Amino acid sequence: NLDKQAYTDLVYQEHLEALQLFPISAFQATHPDLLLHLTKAIPTLVANKLWDTDTAVTVVKYLIWNNSTNSDIENLLKGLGNTYPTEPAWTYLLGELYQRRGSDKQSVAYYQVALTIDKEYWPALRQLAFMLLDKGCGIVDPSELKYLNTMYESILLSRPDDVLILKAQASLSLCDYLQSDSSTLSG
Repeated sequence: NLDKQAYTDLVYQEHLEALQLFPISAFQATHPDLLLHLTKAIPTLVANKLWDTDTAVTVVKYLIWNNSTNSDIENLLKGLGNTYPTEPAWTYLLGELYQRRGSDKQSVAYYQVALTIDKEYWPALRQLAFMLLDKGCGIVDPSELKYLNTMYESILLSRPDDVLILKAQASLSLCDYLQSDSSTLSG
């Protein structure tokens, strides 16, 4: 006769073993504890190279979109970020988590951390562009305007028809102009 914690631990071990043997696509998230067990299992699966980063990122995105208020996901991402500090995906996903929670300033901060790890990390650049267009100039620190504009210019060299980046660049130019105009007026 198992108590509740022993049963939960047993089910977790079964899920971990199954995740080690089968691809994630073989699972249906019908067991209520499976998603929570994933937050414990992902570091083990990545560390043992049973899952690559792309697979783990895909599963974490699913967790974020379905359980953004769950603190286990936040702890998972912070742990992965500490374990793999050269991988921008984990801080980017923290930004996505905070954005889903409505914490825009925190999400922008984590997107910018991802860009300090990899200055050309496309998901963070793209998400900052979306937020800039949606929220306006105030979402980005004024000191970042020139950097983002330079990054978007370089993206446009290889993707000249990228409407999102074209719009973001126009918005950044307007933000930069308004910032310089207001400093001229106040000076």
